[in-house]
Amino acid sequence: MSAGAEKPKNSKTKSLIIIILSSLIALVYGISPLDVVPDAAVPVGFADDLVVAIAALLQVWRQIKNLKAPLPQSNESKDEQTTHS
Repeated sequence: MSAGAEKPKNSKTKSLIIIILSSLIALVYGISPLDVVPDAAVPVGFADDLVVAIAALLQVWRQIKNLKAPLPQSNESKDEQTTHS
C-alpha cells in the first residue's frame, strides 16, 4: 500500500480532530471566567465570547464540508478500474 492511499484517511482523521478541538476550545473559553474582555462589561464583555463561538462554528462547518467531500482515488485504484472494465 502506498503512502498516497493513506492520505485521505488521515485527512478525515485530521478534520475530526479539528472539529473536536475547535468545539472544546470554544466551550472552555465561553465558560472560563478569564476573558480578553471581562463579562462584567455586559454588552462588550460577551462580544469576545460570541466571536470565539462564531469562529469555532465556522471552523467546524468547514471541516464537516471536508468530511463530506468525496475521497480522491489513488492511481492504483484508477488502474484497477480500467483493467477490470
